[in-house]
Amino acid sequence: MHRKSGALYTRKKKENYGLAGSIKNVHGIIESFTAVYNAPSGFEKHVPYILALIALDNGEKVTAQVVDSKNIVIGMKVEPCLRKMYVDGDEGIIHYGTKFRLVK
Repeated sequence: MHRKSGALYTRKKKENYGLAGSIKNVHGIIESFTAVYNAPSGFEKHVPYILALIALDNGEKVTAQVVDSKNIVIGMKVEPCLRKMYVDGDEGIIHYGTKFRLVK
């Protein structure tokens, strides 16, 4: 399946609000989470993975994947990190996105 490039979409938007810029130096707290064992098409090799509702320091809430830990507890502090999402097309274009990891 060929997906549209997120970077290309962002560059063509009239207002250029990138997620990475809006959450830079922001931390959050896990409010709720679930483990995903039945992933959408194209993401089957990533199961199981953790999706969490995260309350950010800036007052916003986001749903995002928590990486690098399987032992998640409500109230844990997390920070954003850039991670590989998927490889697309015959050229092997690598798409990256924001996920969260535990604050050490």
